[in-house]
Amino acid sequence: MDRGGRSVAEWESLVAAYRRDGLSQVEFARRHGLRLGELQRWVRRVRAREPRGQEQRATVRGEAVGFVRVQMAEACGRPPAPLEWVEAALPRGVVLRFGGGAAVEGIAAVIGATVERLGC
Repeated sequence: MDRGGRSVAEWESLVAAYRRDGLSQVEFARRHGLRLGELQRWVRRVRAREPRGQEQRATVRGEAVGFVRVQMAEACGRPPAPLEWVEAALPRGVVLRFGGGAAVEGIAAVIGATVERLGC
């Protein structure tokens, strides 16, 4: 039990609800009568306990955000040039740019963390 009398299972349930709801941490904490710092600590704790590769997908307004693999087609008889960079435009005018060789898992982790930090 924590100082607020909640068990680990209760916190895990709250973190799962936070992830599903698509609310910012500030709004979720307010609606559920939680201290913001406590919610933030438990979100980090739950994430740290998840097996690698099984992390919760990022959500925006309650919907999971994913990636679609794109295959560049040959144009004018020439093979496609390698990607120099990949850009992701997020809410609030935030733009993230990644080198063309960046791993999809790394891009997903950075976007997920940024969306969470923005509270979108």
